[in-house]
Amino acid sequence: MKTLKYKSGGRVNDVDLTKRIVTGFYTNSESLDSDEDIIKYGAFEKTIREWGPEGKKRIWHLYNHDMDKPVNKPYLIEERKEGVYFELKMLNHPVSSMLLELYQNGAITEHSVGFTVIKGEPLENRRGMIIQETKMYEGSSVLWGANENTPFVGMKSEDIARQLNALENLLKNGTFEKDEVYTIIQNEIEKLSTIVHSLKPAAPLEPSKKAIDVEKLIKLFDN
Repeated sequence: MKTLKYKSGGRVNDVDLTKRIVTGFYTNSESLDSDEDIIKYGAFEKTIREWGPEGKKRIWHLYNHDMDKPVNKPYLIEERKEGVYFELKMLNHPVSSMLLELYQNGAITEHSVGFTVIKGEPLENRRGMIIQETKMYEGSSVLWGANENTPFVGMKSEDIARQLNALENLLKNGTFEKDEVYTIIQNEIEKLSTIVHSLKPAAPLEPSKKAIDVEKLIKLFDN
């Protein structure tokens, strides 16, 4: 059975609020991550070529790795020495409108990627592996780095405060009324607040309130 992996650390490069364009990186390459994995430069080359904007156009950008919150398909994805770079046009719909506000207020500073490993080898004296080839399904804007083996304690308290403050300010000062965007923001505040207050030191942070159905995602992608 294939396992969907998440890797975070990809940074925001630029946000153009007028044109609704976001650019940045989904991943970092050639560095040991918290899973003790190393993604080799070139690991995403084949999947981007076959499934990206110049191929079958099957790679999506999501919010928090949630398939129910699609943003758009990036119009540019390419692998660079630093990692997987993307350029994305935000469509005019509730999820995108919320995300642009979050970017503007500094609540989103990271991106993440969802993929399966096609080829890799064990990393000597480590529990992880050297990832040599992947199949990429999506990249995401995330409130925190999504990683199935990363404990929430890795998130700084000032980051939590900044994100919660930005979300709450959107409700107080945002231009949207009590519509779908308003509801999404309320849900994110409740989710983040619940996680913060109920968290145990070793508890893993789930990337989304709704569990990812890996087999469903892979089946949709392969059709």
